[in-house]
Amino acid sequence: MLPAHEKYGQRQWKNKEDCWGIREFFCDLTDETSEIWEPYYGRVRTTLAGIHSGWTMTQRFTPWWETKIDPPVMNITRVNGSLLVILHAPNLPHRDEKGKDVSVESYYELVYRVFIINNSLEMEQKVYEGTHRVVEIETLTPHTGYCVVAEIYQPMLDRRSQRSEERCVESP
Repeated sequence: MLPAHEKYGQRQWKNKEDCWGIREFFCDLTDETSEIWEPYYGRVRTTLAGIHSGWTMTQRFTPWWETKIDPPVMNITRVNGSLLVILHAPNLPHRDEKGKDVSVESYYELVYRVFIINNSLEMEQKVYEGTHRVVEIETLTPHTGYCVVAEIYQPMLDRRSQRSEERCVESP
């Protein structure tokens, strides 16, 4: 495989040389597509015994529109008779100029949705939808097992993440 990529409007393709001569059917172009509002194309061709196929080109790809957001990371603390749910947005696979992780909150408007599952009733209920990252769940039945899950919703793109892993606790 000989993959290359270009930013929309550029006249010259940039080769991804560490993906040349590989047998895999994929090549990670994350670092090459870090300007998330810019549209990109990719192209690839195969080579066998010095004979090249023609180039096959992808459709135009704009990372901001097409990046799938991971679920939030969630921590739960018991406070008196309530649960305190602390949510963290995932990081993008890119780094800023200083080499630090970039949170998806830097680029996207995010709404958090938190659901609680009453294990004894096997019933799920949405208990929060909004932009706050700290959510208090009150009025729990004492000595009852609950599981909490969360997801991220992107209103502008009308898209949601997958749900986080369930975190289960027993109310005091």
